[in-house]
Amino acid sequence: MKRRFTHALSKLSGTFALALLAGCSAAEAGQEGEHETSSEGIRCNDPISNDANCPWRSWTRLLPANQVDITHTSAPALCAAPSAGWLAISVDNNNRYRTLQFSAVGVASRGPSWSSYGTRSFTSKPACAVRETVSAGTNGCPASGSGCPGFVVAGKSEGLIYASIGTMALTGGANPQQNPLSVGSFNAVSTTVYANADAGLPAVASRSGATVVLALMGDDNRVYAHHRPLPYTGLGHYWSSRVTGPQLPAGWTARGAPTILTMPWTFQIMVHAQNGASHRLYSTHFYMSSAKAGHFSNETGSPIPTWTQLPVTGDISDGPTLTSSDSDVGISVYFRRGGQFMQTSGFPLGSFPLLAVRPAEGLQFASSPAATGGQYYDQGLHVVIGRTTSGQIHVVDARTANLAP
Repeated sequence: MKRRFTHALSKLSGTFALALLAGCSAAEAGQEGEHETSSEGIRCNDPISNDANCPWRSWTRLLPANQVDITHTSAPALCAAPSAGWLAISVDNNNRYRTLQFSAVGVASRGPSWSSYGTRSFTSKPACAVRETVSAGTNGCPASGSGCPGFVVAGKSEGLIYASIGTMALTGGANPQQNPLSVGSFNAVSTTVYANADAGLPAVASRSGATVVLALMGDDNRVYAHHRPLPYTGLGHYWSSRVTGPQLPAGWTARGAPTILTMPWTFQIMVHAQNGASHRLYSTHFYMSSAKAGHFSNETGSPIPTWTQLPVTGDISDGPTLTSSDSDVGISVYFRRGGQFMQTSGFPLGSFPLLAVRPAEGLQFASSPAATGGQYYDQGLHVVIGRTTSGQIHVVDARTANLAP
């Protein structure tokens, strides 16, 4: 029997559409909630076999072209750009960041090796986001063509948050796939020192041509953010001072790094929190009113900072990852439960049943997943990578060719 994805799409609200046509922000137009853009599940409806692995294809070890691996000691980061494929950033056994680009299944479409990215040692997993396009002939981008995607990578080192910028290599085509190039040293985002192990772990996201936002949890279980106008190296463009957000509800403590997702008009931030034996996911939003002014908000962008608890219960073993794919499932959240990666979506987010990501192969993961949505990788728009208990990075993608309209 032909497998078919279940589908429960929520349409764009009329208010949001009018706001876009009028050129005003959704907050100004009184939009009722940007989660309404779309909402459906990454799942198959196969009543005969009830295949728990559908729609995910087989896990594949993420190896470079030279087939030489490193020992991976932390959760990876994952960024994607249409002209450059995927950028995986991992942490080696010297606590340094290592990079590998890939664009398809098989080592022929992967960078030559796990390349070193600087010499700084980190105490956090990496975070990355795509920034402005690097002009052809500059910062390692070939002289021909329309330019290369730039990226930002951030991490925690010696209690401080550091960020650097690089240039992604274009997809290989007839030539071997290359790895990204670092074009900026790691510089401290601020002078604030974060003492707790779960504090100061950054997450980054960008809005094309406008800004990059860095979110983190403080030692006081309060969320904070820094923002920087794009282009990243533009005259007078620096990281903002720290913007203060809401504190988690009493009794709840942040665990692991947050995740941040670029929404139509806000940035959605989510964190794993623990209260005794209870684990939950909490979400809030950050709104940029201009390239140099931002504030924490509700989901409409109004300056009413608040945390919303997702309807996800049970064990949550690590920090979450948010993705968005407007052409099919909308917003999804991934996290680790024991040794398995779990995924859910729905409207409101988390209302669909939790489903394991390709569970039958028996891989056991040791840290949080990294994922992207909305860009095709072979057969699917959804890509997940993670570090196994064996210290290896594996990648899987979802088959979306039979998505019901």
